[in-house]
Amino acid sequence: MWWRGETITHAYFFLIRERMARASTESWEDFARHNGDLLEWKGGVLSRYYNEATLESELARKVFLFPDRNL
Repeated sequence: MWWRGETITHAYFFLIRERMARASTESWEDFARHNGDLLEWKGGVLSRYYNEATLESELARKVFLFPDRNL
């Protein structure tokens, strides 16, 4: 199923928005080059914050869950 749910959608939104604010003068090419982890699915940025089982859970599809990995 292509729709992964609320947790993934919101987590990416917040991460992208924060990085855009920190790099406000960059072009898309510069942004993509400096934030490649946002553009990877497997092994990307969310794997630093979430366990895979959490992202695949039914609850994560329904509501936003806070990160569950210790940083």
